[in-house]
Amino acid sequence: MYGPTTASSVTVSVSGAGCPKLQGVKATIFNKTWTAKVPGAKGGDCMIVATDDKGNSANISHVTYGDVWYCGGKSGSRPQAIH
Repeated sequence: MYGPTTASSVTVSVSGAGCPKLQGVKATIFNKTWTAKVPGAKGGDCMIVATDDKGNSANISHVTYGDVWYCGGKSGSRPQAIH
């Protein structure tokens, strides 16, 4: 996760059913951008909250962890059948 900040510290917490219970993961701040690695487990309906030392916070709700598959190609493209 990442985001812009003017604060000197940011912490990230994760909560929710089926989610890893993480409190106070300290983010790294470089060039006015914070980054944090938030490990997850497959599934869940998680809420992730980032809070800075100035009292500002942002949250993302209904986060689900798992595999992401990407598919590409033109609409209607199919491999040709060879007899």
